[in-house]
Amino acid sequence: MSESKPEEYQVLRLISPKLIEFDLKNPRGETPEQIEKDTRFNVLRRSVKQHGVLVPLITRENKNKKKPFRLVDGERRLRASLKEKTPLVPIHIIHGDEIDGRILAYNIHMLRKQWSKECELTSMKEIRDELLVEDKDLTETELSNKLRDITNLSPSHLSDLIRLLKYDKKAIEAVHAGTIQMSHLVQIDASFISQIEKKFPGIYAKYGDTKLRSILVKKAEKGLVGNTRYIMDVVRPYFKSADNLTNLRSAIKKFIDEEDQHVSIIDVKMKATKKAKKAKKKKKKKAKKKKTGTKSHDSEFEYGSINITKGHLTRINDIRPKLEKIAKRFTDEETEYIKEGVCCLENHCFKGAALMVWSTGISRIFKYIEKHLSDFNRCTKEMRDNPKSFYKYFAPHFIKNVMDITTVRENCNDRQLLCYICYKKFITVPEFKKLKNNYDTRCDCAHPTSILLKPNEIIVIFENVYSLLLNNPKLK
Repeated sequence: MSESKPEEYQVLRLISPKLIEFDLKNPRGETPEQIEKDTRFNVLRRSVKQHGVLVPLITRENKNKKKPFRLVDGERRLRASLKEKTPLVPIHIIHGDEIDGRILAYNIHMLRKQWSKECELTSMKEIRDELLVEDKDLTETELSNKLRDITNLSPSHLSDLIRLLKYDKKAIEAVHAGTIQMSHLVQIDASFISQIEKKFPGIYAKYGDTKLRSILVKKAEKGLVGNTRYIMDVVRPYFKSADNLTNLRSAIKKFIDEEDQHVSIIDVKMKATKKAKKAKKKKKKKAKKKKTGTKSHDSEFEYGSINITKGHLTRINDIRPKLEKIAKRFTDEETEYIKEGVCCLENHCFKGAALMVWSTGISRIFKYIEKHLSDFNRCTKEMRDNPKSFYKYFAPHFIKNVMDITTVRENCNDRQLLCYICYKKFITVPEFKKLKNNYDTRCDCAHPTSILLKPNEIIVIFENVYSLLLNNPKLK
């Protein structure tokens, strides 16, 4: 690459546009037909016809060719002047090698911010190729340093571009055509090919870098590699783990070898492997317990002690004093229920605790409705009559026109009660959703089901019922 002086770029002449040869490697990748169909080109033609070419074209000497100059920058202006038969156009002549022209064109367009990412990549690829022509022995680090000096790009931006430069012309054309995103190419290299090269050099050597990229680009065009976040967040972490490398190798080969196979096969196979390993471990543990005569907590009708963390124990111990603070506002019915609920919780009978505390909270709503039956009927009708409301999924099952609280107690679903106090703005929609989830848990506890509860889950129900129902100043 020649060391051109600043003044060498300032040679200005007026020449016939017919003496300038077009650059066949224009990074924009536009055909003459595409340019001429662009409405902006017609605006440019009218300007050139009226005023001539105002911004000089940039050219360099074209030795041993029929036309003495080759275009570096200004393809549209040159085409417009030829179409309008402009006799003379202003040109700057630069003196230097092919790469000097490429670098200048790159800097001009990046300064103007006229190039898309695809055009920038094409230009960078041409500069890289010219650098390697000048020095075939450049290491990857030396090449990266030269490109950094030329472009002044940030390290992350340059790193992505260098990854993209590893792809062939077809991949870049696919980006130009919009059949694949540039970010896909970056992540295919960073989160897949580079990882295979490190973890499974045998696979990498078998296919070779070029073929491997070609396969993955075709899959990306078919939508078989997921989005870039999926590659980064789901696929790549499997390479970091040292476990189950044999199964990971098998899953990767299946994905690569089968033309229509989606990348999710890797996640599916690895999860299945993890699940099988866990089941095997559990089976082995049961067998060991059986052999030693230890009772298994999974056996029917057998219960063992429950391990509770110090944090859970502290929160459980906080329940009683919290509820005792507001006990003076409890009815006798509420007091009995809450006493049993706290007792169940402290003795680790979690299903019973869930039932007791929920019943306590619902009794507070019943107490309010008993005083406001007409308002309850009015709100129920408004919720049922509005098909677009938040309550439309629950309203069809609401009972209506109730005459007494006994009817509410015996026939009204708890979801209707929660909808009522939410409609009255006693609780917010997010708080309604919390209580609805608690109610669903309560329903699971009321029947023989396989539900297994943890201390923390029951503590949450106690705290929600306490703060949103029992200690709610509007439910007095």
